[in-house]
Order: sequence, then C-alpha cells, then structure tokens
Amino acid sequence: MNVLIVDDSKAMQNIITKAMKSVGYMNDNYSYAFDGEEALKIIRAERPDLVLSDMHMPKMTGLELLKALRSEKDSTRVVIISIDNDEKTLASITAAGSDAY
Repeated sequence: MNVLIVDDSKAMQNIITKAMKSVGYMNDNYSYAFDGEEALKIIRAERPDLVLSDMHMPKMTGLELLKALRSEKDSTRVVIISIDNDEKTLASITAAGSDAY
C-alpha cells in the first residue's frame, strides 16, 4: 500500500510512520508532504492508496485538501489527524467526505 503522510512537522511524520509500522504496515511505501498544496501535487502524480493528513497546516489545511480532492471526484481514502475535537470541525470534515477523523 502507498501511504502519503501530510504534516508540517517532520517529528509528527515520523511518529505517524512508526505508529503505522507498529500495527502491521511495515512493508508499505511512505511518502511525505509538509502542507496540503504539496500533498495535492503528490496525490495527482502518485495516486496513493491512503492519505493521513494533519488538519492545521500552512498554505492549505487538511480540510481544504480534502475538499479539493472531493471536488475533483477523487476517491482516495483520506484520514484527517488532529487533536482538534470541536464538534463543528468534525462535522465539517465528515461533510467534506473524510474516511475517518
């Protein structure tokens, strides 16, 4: 499986990668982006199977990335990762078509 991890923190990218590997995704291919704009370019070019994206990033947030993908009818699985547990935020992410939050 090809996994794209989108986070503006290299430390969080490493933590997410280690977490994925610890639950059995050891032989998967990982690529990285530091914001939604970079992620969108990678998604269009490489077509990953799964995108794990932070919510709050410069240039383009995880929600904006998700909306851009869904407006293009892109069905790539997207999971938004955030400590933000605001009900309005969750409702926005769900309405935009996230596969999980």
